[in-house]
Amino acid sequence: PHAEFDRTVSACDIFVGMGTAVLEAAKTGMPACLAVEGRADACYGQLHEAPADSVGDRVEGVPERKLYEVLSGFAALGAKERARVGEQDALAARQRESTLDEFAAAILAAEPITRAGLAGWAPLSVGKAYLTAKHRKLERAGG
Repeated sequence: PHAEFDRTVSACDIFVGMGTAVLEAAKTGMPACLAVEGRADACYGQLHEAPADSVGDRVEGVPERKLYEVLSGFAALGAKERARVGEQDALAARQRESTLDEFAAAILAAEPITRAGLAGWAPLSVGKAYLTAKHRKLERAGG
């Protein structure tokens, strides 16, 4: 059950997942590895290393990494380094959470276009355009 999520996750060394689950795990300070949709053996690395406009969906042009290599590298870290990774992933989760809130606002703002029947794809296009712009802004800012 979701009520036991934090307790269950805190018993692990690292969380591998995608979507809101990886964000929830990372917000607890748990190091989180971002899996790639439809790929059992691939990831984008730690959440803070992954594309800012993704929570596991494939991003064209972004290289995937072998999951076992990322996990092996993490396992070789000392306790302080693991804690630092957890802190970086927690910050990345909070940044993505606000981006997701803004994405939802962009979708809602585009809703009248779809009601008018002008473009059924408009909300996703508007949302993806917003996330891409946000990702580029974060990259320029070094975050």
